[in-house]
Parts: sequence; C-alpha cells; structure tokens
Amino acid sequence: MGLAVVPWYVAHQSVKDRILQPVLEDWSLPAQEIHAVYSSPKHVPTKVSQCIDWLQGQCKGDWWSGITAGKTE
Repeated sequence: MGLAVVPWYVAHQSVKDRILQPVLEDWSLPAQEIHAVYSSPKHVPTKVSQCIDWLQGQCKGDWWSGITAGKTE
C-alpha cells in the first residue's frame, strides 16, 4: 500500500475499476500549461497554425474523459 499523486486523466479508469482509491478528494494538482513554440509569429506555416488550433480544441474542458485504453476518441 502507498500514496501517489496521479493526474485524474491517468487514474480515472483505475478509480472506476476500484484498483485505486482516492484519499484527498478535496485537493487537486495545480493547472498545467502547454506551450507551442515556433521561431517567428510572422511566418507560421498553415499546418502549424492548424495543429495548434486542433490541440486547443482537444484540450478544452474535460479533455481527458475521452481517453480510453491509452487512446483518444
């Protein structure tokens, strides 16, 4: 037995399957940011802009809830 700090998107299925049990339900990890880094904002290729737009859409709200068996829906 032990304790671990695990992001919900990693642990949710194990909690659902009763493999893990939450112990500090009122506590949560701080928000994390994802940054897109490219050389110049003046010359961003269309495919890079489209990828960034897609990622922003994928990471809104409870984006992790679409993850099952290690793949995204």
